[in-house]
Amino acid sequence: MSRGTRAFVPVLAAALALAACSRAPEEAREPPAERVENPELGIAIADLPDDFRLAGAGSSTIELELIEGEGRIEIAAGEPETGINLVAAVEEHKSSILERPGGDYKGGRELQVVHLPGAAFYSRGRFENAAGVLTEETVVFLIHPWEDRQLRVTYTYPAGDDSASRLQDQLFPVVEELEGLEELEPPDEADTPES
Repeated sequence: MSRGTRAFVPVLAAALALAACSRAPEEAREPPAERVENPELGIAIADLPDDFRLAGAGSSTIELELIEGEGRIEIAAGEPETGINLVAAVEEHKSSILERPGGDYKGGRELQVVHLPGAAFYSRGRFENAAGVLTEETVVFLIHPWEDRQLRVTYTYPAGDDSASRLQDQLFPVVEELEGLEELEPPDEADTPES
C-alpha cells in the first residue's frame, strides 16, 4: 500500500463515520394495531392490548389469553331481549360465585364506559376451580352496541394480591377497545335452499 493510500484510508473511515452520525435517526414506527373482529358476535377489539393474544373465536365468543402469565378473557353476547337488567346480571354472578367451592364474593360497582351504550357494571369473586386452585373471576356487564342484548367480558385468573392491576392494566384496556360491528343481515329467502 502506498503512503498516499495509507493516509486516505483513515480519512475515508472518518468521513463514513461522520456521515452515519449526521443522518437523521429513523422515526420509530409503532406496529400496526391488531384488530380482532367477530361479525356473528357483532363485536371488534379495535386494538388488541399487547398483554393478550387471540386464543379463539367462535360464533358467539372471542377468547383472549395472556401472553405472559395466566389469565383468560372471554367476550360473549346474550340472546336478544328487551329491558336488559345489568344489576340483575351482577346479582346472578354473585350467586354463582357463592355457590362454588370456597366462593367469596368481592363486590361489584358501576363503571363509566362512554363509548358503548348505557351503563356498565363489574362484579368480582373468588372460588376454587376443579383442580382446587384459588381462582378469581371478574365480569364486566355491558349493553351490546346493537342495544338489544347483554355483553359479558369475563376475566379469569389465579387469585392473588394483584387484582387492582389486573383490572386497571389488563381487563379495562380490553373493554376500552371494544366496538360494535354492523348487524349481519339475515340471508335472503331467495338465497336459501328450499326444503
